[in-house]
Amino acid sequence: MNPSDSNSEEKTSLSTLTAFEYLPSLPLPLFQSQCVSHNDEILICGGYYERDCYSYHVIKKQYKRICSYPDDVKLFDYVIVKLENKEANDDSITLLSFSGKPKHTLVMKYVSVWKKEEKEEEKGCNEWVIFTDGTNKPCHIARDKSSYEGARAVIGGKKRNLLFISYPPKNLDVFDLDMCKYVSYSTLPTDDGWIWYHCFVLRNPTRNNMLLFYKKTGLSIVYSEENNDFTFDSLHICEDISSLKRYAYLCVNDIILCFGGRSNRSVSKQICKYSILEDKWTKLQYMLPMPLCDCNAIFDKRSNCVHIIGGKDNKKDNLAVNMKTALKMWKRHPNEEDWFKVNLEAMKICSEMIQYDDPGLVIAANNISGWQNATKGYTLTSYHVLINNDKSDEQYRICVIKGKAITLRDVRINGNIYIIDCKFECEGEVNITTHCFGTNRGTVYKFSQPVIPIAWDSNLEHIVPGWPRWFFFDTIIENSLQHFKKCVDTYGYDHPFIPFAYSSLGLAYEENQQYDYSIQAHEQGLQAAVEVFGMNHPWTAQILSDIGSVHSRMKDYNEAISYYTKAFNIRQQIFDNADVYNEIYLCHLGETYEVLGDKRVALQYFEEAWKSSSARRGEQHEITSKIKNKVRDLS
Repeated sequence: MNPSDSNSEEKTSLSTLTAFEYLPSLPLPLFQSQCVSHNDEILICGGYYERDCYSYHVIKKQYKRICSYPDDVKLFDYVIVKLENKEANDDSITLLSFSGKPKHTLVMKYVSVWKKEEKEEEKGCNEWVIFTDGTNKPCHIARDKSSYEGARAVIGGKKRNLLFISYPPKNLDVFDLDMCKYVSYSTLPTDDGWIWYHCFVLRNPTRNNMLLFYKKTGLSIVYSEENNDFTFDSLHICEDISSLKRYAYLCVNDIILCFGGRSNRSVSKQICKYSILEDKWTKLQYMLPMPLCDCNAIFDKRSNCVHIIGGKDNKKDNLAVNMKTALKMWKRHPNEEDWFKVNLEAMKICSEMIQYDDPGLVIAANNISGWQNATKGYTLTSYHVLINNDKSDEQYRICVIKGKAITLRDVRINGNIYIIDCKFECEGEVNITTHCFGTNRGTVYKFSQPVIPIAWDSNLEHIVPGWPRWFFFDTIIENSLQHFKKCVDTYGYDHPFIPFAYSSLGLAYEENQQYDYSIQAHEQGLQAAVEVFGMNHPWTAQILSDIGSVHSRMKDYNEAISYYTKAFNIRQQIFDNADVYNEIYLCHLGETYEVLGDKRVALQYFEEAWKSSSARRGEQHEITSKIKNKVRDLS
């Protein structure tokens, strides 16, 4: 990303490129598709009047056809859920598909199409068949005259046998899949006259706790199996999400993410986050690369990534888009300046513990008072690092738990945890909302979340998420200098944070048109980056590109080309043609040659960028179209 670019529209698109990776396009354009994650696959089951079903392999980055819905099935208002697999050693899954008008209730036992041929030939697998009850009679999930257009459904119950269906106008039904009959009907308590294409997620399956959001309605819903009734509590709803419907959504680790959506006037790019623990909505800084509605968001646990599948754009075109983004991009804390500071202090403590062979846990979070009793057998030492200011209700703290073996039980930590050379074990439900880091000598037991190795040279985004949020304030240079001094005072000049701090300062000077100081800061950052990371490293390439940007603003275009070329060559050596930054560097070079009047060379770079963007995003994507228009202008 080149934050120094004066074009705000381009600045948005470039920052978006760092958040989303475009994957091979879907076999066909789809919207309102129903998708399910299974092992290393995403199962894409049809779409609006599209009956074909596919498997996308997240590692191979390839598609394979599974089957088609029967010819007499029209996919309009259908819903798909994944049923509980009752055979522990069975790697297959069973999908349930049902619809209101025209009605269908089908199941498919899915066996991976990526495995050996004999697996694929198992009878009764990978095809949609009629859902039947225990006596082999057809079982229908649809009430008379009910429409499931815009419906949502989740599976819950102590035995994972209850299907909760939320559909218009305000209905909430419970269908027992074991008995093949409805066991409860209810009406949602809302002033919104018609609820459809909404957010409906299951927070706790065994407790039947669900959350629903639509326009001005926010509900926490609990179903009692013993009493066969519902309890409803109101939740906060924000203006940014209340005007939208038809957005993609998912619930992971006590946060709900909503992507895109459609209002009465337009299709949105926005991304909003809801914290279940805090009952708080946040409109996030990053946006989707394009306006999207009627798309699908799927979480891949193995890669810890969110996939956005299909949808419609603002031109009402159906899209074949498949893109992914790392979940960590959206789990950042809203008060990033304080979050940055508290993690600086936490890492300082980690460094001292590693240096003095002092094992334990370091936890940086803002809900410490609520879980201090979750530790088992060890003393909790609390360091109050930050005091609330007038603009924030956050209160970040650092806790250090010393010991060679530490157990946490039934706790949700809203922050980071660092495992320093100790045995870390979990009892009950333990959830870390942001990241878990660990040294090579640390061991982890009974903990399902990924542990990122402590390597300060490769995993800094949890602390330095781009530039500090105060980077664009009026006191940009003063704040950048304070930020740099804080890093030096804390870690010295040979720490990986120093290149980041130099670059922050260089960009601050550039924004204030103090270009000589900007280049000086960037060059010092480049020297520090080479010493810490080496020359062939993405961050070294980024600094070279930033220096090129400063020279371009100084109209020293030959120097700009030299630095852009060095940056591009480094990233090519690291990533080859798989680099998401390819088009950015190629367009920088093309634009600079165009300014110099060398349209022939400029055209070559834009053509290469067009080819790269088309392969990554598809020919119809707005970024590809912009580059293609540039090629036509120069041809």
